Amino acid sequence: MLLLGPDVLGVVQPETMGSALQILVGFAVAVILFEGGLNLNLRRIRREAGVIRQLLTVGVLVTAVGGAFAARLFMGWEWTHSILFGTLVIVTGPTVITPLLRRIKVVHRVESVLEAEGVLIDAVGVVIAVVALEVMIQPTGESLASGSLSILSTAWGRA
Repeated sequence: MLLLGPDVLGVVQPETMGSALQILVGFAVAVILFEGGLNLNLRRIRREAGVIRQLLTVGVLVTAVGGAFAARLFMGWEWTHSILFGTLVIVTGPTVITPLLRRIKVVHRVESVLEAEGVLIDAVGVVIAVVALEVMIQPTGESLASGSLSILSTAWGRA
């Protein structure tokens, strides 16, 4: 699909697709996440829940902060842009992890943790990136409070 885009063959021009582009991208993401979810072994995930939880909390925080500092230090970006970058690099996703796990044989425990993190991190990353974008666009306490409530609701399974 990348080959068909404007940077390579130029067959598909995103600006001419209008709202259909959002629908197409949303559908593609849904299919990728659904397929990733089908591959998850729930019994193995329950056994590794503690490690997965740490990756989805501490790992997210370390990645976001590290990414923001790296963007600020190496790219010289403003803090708002650096923080947004840090939140965007949180997501690893099943499209990256699954092919790697097929080629590289790892212990089942590690495989379970990486598969679960790859699928579950997308939801966490999207919420955090949207909150960061909202704060960047409208830097008021109101947008930060609203975003924080959204994160907490998602964490407790209410969103």
